[in-house]
Amino acid sequence: MRSPGFIALTLLLLGAPGTRVQGALQANGFASGARERSSAPRFHFVPLDTLRRVRFVVDRPPWAPMGTLLALEGGGDSLLVYDPERPHQPPRLVHRSRGRMHWSPDGRWIARLVAHLAPPFLPDTLLGVDTSTGAVDTLYVGKVWPYVWASDGDLYVWPEGEGGGPERLAPPKAWRASWTPPRTPRPTLILGQRWGEVSIGATRHRIPMMGLQRFAPGVHPRADRLPALDSLFLFENLLLEDTLPERGLFLVSGRLSHGGRTTTLLVDDWGRLVGGLPKDTTSWNPGPSCLISEGRIGLGAEVQSDGTEEGRILSARLVAIDVNWRWVVPIEGTGMGMTPWVSREGSFLAYLDPINGGICVGKLVIEPR
Repeated sequence: MRSPGFIALTLLLLGAPGTRVQGALQANGFASGARERSSAPRFHFVPLDTLRRVRFVVDRPPWAPMGTLLALEGGGDSLLVYDPERPHQPPRLVHRSRGRMHWSPDGRWIARLVAHLAPPFLPDTLLGVDTSTGAVDTLYVGKVWPYVWASDGDLYVWPEGEGGGPERLAPPKAWRASWTPPRTPRPTLILGQRWGEVSIGATRHRIPMMGLQRFAPGVHPRADRLPALDSLFLFENLLLEDTLPERGLFLVSGRLSHGGRTTTLLVDDWGRLVGGLPKDTTSWNPGPSCLISEGRIGLGAEVQSDGTEEGRILSARLVAIDVNWRWVVPIEGTGMGMTPWVSREGSFLAYLDPINGGICVGKLVIEPR
């Protein structure tokens, strides 16, 4: 049986609300024009570089929580980092492995959960990897899910099949030596399970779905369920699209319990709604797939396909979306674009070019009207 981690990986690869694909005949494929407001800021992209033969890492967000490093994957199961403050320097190899990743709180190291999917089938291994030197520290051997590098500096893992609370791991010694933990650790949201009942034939069954839980690190770490969040969405898989834990803001996607539309909502660390609900909860509209650091604006993409099973992309544009759904405006200068991500520092924007290929990187400029 596949672990929740592999289930999440599959779901993430299948796509996100920020890159919703529409058939060419659907009239609302580019419906944002009617919702654009003159009071919205102007968003403009200044290109710096185009990265070839790389892709975004599966885990979100790919940008470091501090600094300007962008995590990428390349050929040969390689983990790379790219710094747009040094444009035209190619992404740098950090570690050769296949697996999941989480940034350290300061964005200097990566916790890499390495999965061995080919012979010899070695146990999964959690590594601490220094992005500047490539130095590696083995932190845990065995299957875990989920895991997090928390704001108190420690790592927490949930060993597979054991149940109960998390196991605390000390971070790499070289990293800990230069880390000053905050006075009060910040809670965050992590992937977990949500349980509910579904009908299969004439029988009701209680089954798990991918959900989210609140995790508070510290002396007495604990994970709590989020009934407020669960009440916003139907009993289906939920995904954590983007996080601003220092502001207590999280972007969550799923199908709304009212209206059934799939979208993203901004919530706090208890799953309570912070942004607004879309005015139309039944028809398709683009939802943000990432947040700008101040947390009141998201970025997404309007994508139009030919309606075939292959889903050949005809048109795509990046848009900025007010989290209270007051306006949706295009990002000028991006051309065709999908899957936007904005750095936590430096206002760098990276996105996929679905027509020409590659990841475009540049500056996101926001100007008041």
